[in-house]
Amino acid sequence: MIGYVQLYFKVIGENDTYYAMFNGDFGKPLSFLRLLSVKRSFKRVYKKFDKIRSVEFCTKEEYEKENGYFEIEMKWGNEQ
Repeated sequence: MIGYVQLYFKVIGENDTYYAMFNGDFGKPLSFLRLLSVKRSFKRVYKKFDKIRSVEFCTKEEYEKENGYFEIEMKWGNEQ
């Protein structure tokens, strides 16, 4: 294992803005393509709730302030 990553996202939909968190251990360094893949995965998940306009990274502070009670957590690797 090389490290542990925790990413926070703001998912902007047509009707609402959602906040999501990604936790994962990884055995290879994070690349631009890997980060893009994670963002696309969140877009696929949230498009079931709303028409998604964009997925952006956000700070932990913004996530904690705006997340409220609704949470979807996505895990990387074999954990489901």
